[in-house]
Order: sequence, then C-alpha cells, then structure tokens
Amino acid sequence: MIIFQKTIYLVDVKNYEGDYEFESKNLKHIKTGKIIKDPYIQLQRCETMFRQLLQELGFHFNVEAYLVYINSELTMYQAPQNPSIIFPTQIVRFMQTLNKIPTKLNSGHEKLADLLISLDLGDYPFTAKPNYDYDRTIKGVLSACCHQFMEADGDTKLRCCKCGLEDSVESAVIRCVEEFKILFPERRVTTTEIYNWCKVVRSRRAITRILKKYYRLCGKGRFSYFV
Repeated sequence: MIIFQKTIYLVDVKNYEGDYEFESKNLKHIKTGKIIKDPYIQLQRCETMFRQLLQELGFHFNVEAYLVYINSELTMYQAPQNPSIIFPTQIVRFMQTLNKIPTKLNSGHEKLADLLISLDLGDYPFTAKPNYDYDRTIKGVLSACCHQFMEADGDTKLRCCKCGLEDSVESAVIRCVEEFKILFPERRVTTTEIYNWCKVVRSRRAITRILKKYYRLCGKGRFSYFV
C-alpha cells in the first residue's frame, strides 16, 4: 500500500512464472493444467473492503488498486486489456508514473499509516523466508524501477544505467536504512554500517548528516547508533 497526498494505491504483486492462458475468472497454466482463480477478482474484493475500512476510520481518500505481474518469464495468453493490470514490460512505466505524482504528506497521513500498522495481524503464517546472511549479501543501492544496482552520478545523485532512473543520495540512503533494518534487525544502524551497505555513496559525512536528520542518535562516541 502506497499513501500519496490524495490517493492510496493498493498494489497486489504476483510472481507467476511460465505460460498461462486467461479464461473467464481463472488463469490456466498451459503445461500443467493447474487452475488459479483470477487474482484481480480478489484484488477488487480487497479494494472494496479497504474503502469500507477507511470510511469506518473517518478518512477520505481516493483508492486505486493495481495487480502487478513482476516475473519477466511470464506469458499471459488472451490477457484482458485492463489498465489496472500491470505486466512485466509495463512496470518501469508504471513506477515512473507514480514517481511523477506531486505529493505533500502531513500528520494526517502519518496518523493513518500508524493506525493501519496497529491493525496489522502479524506475520502471514505461510510466508517462506529465504536463508541469507550479511557477509554473502551483495551491497549497493537498487533502482526502484528495475531493481538493478545504481551508480554514483556526482556527490548528490545516483543513476541506474539500465532504466535511467535518477535518485538523490538522501532518498537512497533512507531507503537503504529501512531495507537494512528489515533484513538485519539484530545489527545496529551506524554510519559505517550504512556506508558499507549503500556502497556507492561516496561520503561518510553525508550519510551521518542524513542519519541525524531523519533518525534519533543513541549513545556516544564509537558506541553510538541510530533508531
């Protein structure tokens, strides 16, 4: 879920792979014959329920729902022409469209986000988490569009050579901090850790400045960290 100034976007991401044929209210895997209920129907139900929840909570936002197929190895025969369904070849344009939406958030948006988080029921019981560790993880900043590693474009910007997306160092560092906290909750957020995690950000001093701006400093000296 992405909260913008006037609109909330519900994005249901599917990682289906292989050749599928779209039939009425179902997807059929051509090789195995396996039938999957059309996920767009589920998304429509989710959108309706979310609108009702917003109304009950006293919030008034436009709601737009999108079904996104992210796997480049997916082929969908007889796919419907639906602007709310995004296929792999359309993802970059979809992300670019979202990035161009002017947005100014306020305390009301933060209140809604906190409230929705408080209603979260916890971890989905069937989520399969991959095994990984810090030392084997490739470090760097990923493009929000194509998920390829970005390169430094001067001291204040990063750029992806594949999709051309540009991002500020400040925005990239904040994104990397949040990724780092999710992936390695046992490690403390420090200038050195984030500098090594971002990899392409040239200035440690810039990272310290960004951390001080958006996070709270705890401790002193070499034992200090951010929360």
